[in-house]
Amino acid sequence: EMYSDGFGQPNRERVIFKAPGPLLNPFWWTDERCERLKDADPAAYRTDVLAEFTDIEESLLSQYLEDATRDEMVLDPVESQEYIASMDPGTRSNAWTLVIATRKRNKKIIAYCKQWQGSALEPIRPRDVLQEAAQICFHYNTNWAYTDQFAADALKDLASQYGLELIIEPWTKQNKTQLFMELQSQFQQGNVQIPPDQYLLKDLRLVKRR
Repeated sequence: EMYSDGFGQPNRERVIFKAPGPLLNPFWWTDERCERLKDADPAAYRTDVLAEFTDIEESLLSQYLEDATRDEMVLDPVESQEYIASMDPGTRSNAWTLVIATRKRNKKIIAYCKQWQGSALEPIRPRDVLQEAAQICFHYNTNWAYTDQFAADALKDLASQYGLELIIEPWTKQNKTQLFMELQSQFQQGNVQIPPDQYLLKDLRLVKRR
């Protein structure tokens, strides 16, 4: 993000240098070593020798995001549509996220998304987040939300105090790959629409093939 926003525009706070490996360390990055790396590991050659970011193809979803992103940040609720909420709780370095989704025919649409960010010194208070999340869900005519297994029983009990029911859907190593591949398939077919939210886009770009 800093590179995209600031490269070629130095200021008093930040100067960005882009230096290929052979210029930084010509003793190590000989022509022979560069050619060997290019054949053995093209991704490492691109980053370590050329000082470029990794190819977009190494990301599972990046190549589809531009076409899937609409202009509006938030879509207002429509009475004739059904909405589903899903959250990923976190209290410290991991953000607490909420997504409200709907669909029109085959297209799955994220109508609303929000994240709350805490820290080690000032962790998020689940009570405050759940109260606000409940009001957001009510706005979209739903009173329940999916959540993963993080402190699920305690959060489920706490959310019920605000009229919000949490449905526990475990997030495991076994189902993670399957779910991400299904998501990629939906993006490939043009069946997903997302808002231009920087945090959502960043999270989706960070999903990598392994």
